[in-house]
Amino acid sequence: MRISGTQAIDKALGLLTEIIADQGKSSIADIGRQLGIPAATTYRLVSALVRKDLLIAVGKGRHVAGYGLVQLGYSATLNPALQAIGQPIINRLARQSELVAHLGIFEHDMVTYLLRAGQISSSVFTEAGKQLEAYCSAIGKVLLASLLPEELSAYLQCGPFISFTPRTITDPADIADALQSVKKQGFARDVQEVADGLFCLAVGIQDTDGKIVAAISVSSNQPYDDEVHIINMLRQSAEEIYQAVFVKKCGLE
Repeated sequence: MRISGTQAIDKALGLLTEIIADQGKSSIADIGRQLGIPAATTYRLVSALVRKDLLIAVGKGRHVAGYGLVQLGYSATLNPALQAIGQPIINRLARQSELVAHLGIFEHDMVTYLLRAGQISSSVFTEAGKQLEAYCSAIGKVLLASLLPEELSAYLQCGPFISFTPRTITDPADIADALQSVKKQGFARDVQEVADGLFCLAVGIQDTDGKIVAAISVSSNQPYDDEVHIINMLRQSAEEIYQAVFVKKCGLE
């Protein structure tokens, strides 16, 4: 039986609402079944929502809010998409580099770690879901360097900035200078600024407008033998995440 245009809109909006609320835990087939929508109709409606960037496929029939919703000012965030799509990429980065890999975002003036993979030593104390100061961490420096001038100025006025080690940069003017270097070179270092014996490198993940929306890093308990190689690995992983989240029209599975 054919459904009217109004019915199709109602079903599509119902699906969209439930899929966003589900945050990628269930397949679209299961969600459609719970809503009483035939499988073929569910597939067709979700395909249309994916084409409009309102949803993004993240594997095994699961979908999360797409970048189109964020651009429309919807309250959805990219976090579920970054987590679902980024996890296998971060896992591979950790495995290939034999280091600890992270993906993080800037949230409430702090770095929130969405993903972590790998293990090298107890000196890497970060966990997914935890927060860390932005001004002294490699991911945080990348994210701070991408802020608008007025946003960065407001952040630098919210000190004081605490020293975690003798190498932590705490003077706002010096932090600003360091962030200018990060912006110019396109990556950031943390050389024992967060903790003694901890070395990190990070690069940003951009959206289609060139805005950095997240960053990835690798952490080591010793200086890098080949920093250029590690930065290239980071950039390749960041590009994969960018392509999957913002560029490619992921197909339904």
